[in-house]
Amino acid sequence: MDQLMELNDAPFANPGAHDMQAVALKLSGDFARISDCFILSSQDTLYDDRGRHYFKNTYIEGNIDFIFGLGRSLYERCNLISNVNATTSGSLTAQGKAALTNFTSGYSFHNCYLGGTGKMTLGRPWGSNAFVVFSNCYMEAVVDPVGWTHWTDSYGPSNSTAFFVEYQNYGPGAHSLKRANWTRTIKPDVAEFYASTDFIDGSEWL
Repeated sequence: MDQLMELNDAPFANPGAHDMQAVALKLSGDFARISDCFILSSQDTLYDDRGRHYFKNTYIEGNIDFIFGLGRSLYERCNLISNVNATTSGSLTAQGKAALTNFTSGYSFHNCYLGGTGKMTLGRPWGSNAFVVFSNCYMEAVVDPVGWTHWTDSYGPSNSTAFFVEYQNYGPGAHSLKRANWTRTIKPDVAEFYASTDFIDGSEWL
């Protein structure tokens, strides 16, 4: 009897140039749900480009700006893993929101796990009004005590207008007196909104 087989016809990723970006997944459409997936690379792993997206129970691994772009996305119960070596440091997010009045861009991480190797910051602003929230996440000591950083060259915008928030996170990397002093605070009702699918208009499409 012939044996039936199901084939995965997704294309294999070609290797990139040494020490350069290697995007594993780019999302540029609206209303995308990613769940129970592995997204693996190093620099610029996930290009969360634009549109409303929902990530759940997904493993995302990288080192430099490994979640970046202008999407408006909720990450829930995801594993965010640094593969930085012991002698260097990395950054988890490079969120690109530029216009203050544009609410179509921002990342919210809720009930996620942050671990891995080396040291990584939670993010740096790729846009002048970069928007990133971490709430109720467990953070291993891999998170750099400063928490957030800036661009080291003239390409990056000012940190003073970025909206970077940590709310009720826990674990050895969650709290430090060395945190950047330009991060923001939010009230419980605001944190609840950012942690819900309302943040991505989920009632319209999930």
